[in-house]
Amino acid sequence: DTEGRLRRENLLFLGLPDAANETWEQSESQILSFCAERLNVTLDPNMIDRAHRVGRFDSSKLRPIVGKFALYKNKMSVL
Repeated sequence: DTEGRLRRENLLFLGLPDAANETWEQSESQILSFCAERLNVTLDPNMIDRAHRVGRFDSSKLRPIVGKFALYKNKMSVL
């Protein structure tokens, strides 16, 4: 299915610190830090096409980050 193929390179990251005006660069940095510190997986920034928060900022809860990896095999290196 087409939609599934479009999302194939995506990973959802939950529980990462959030900020009201977080930029995509900050979201990407959060993913890179999480992978390095918690998963012991070193990623090159070029392995991530884009990263962004889902939903509106609410100080009472953390928004997930969607990370779209450049290649499926980059995503699989995190799993």
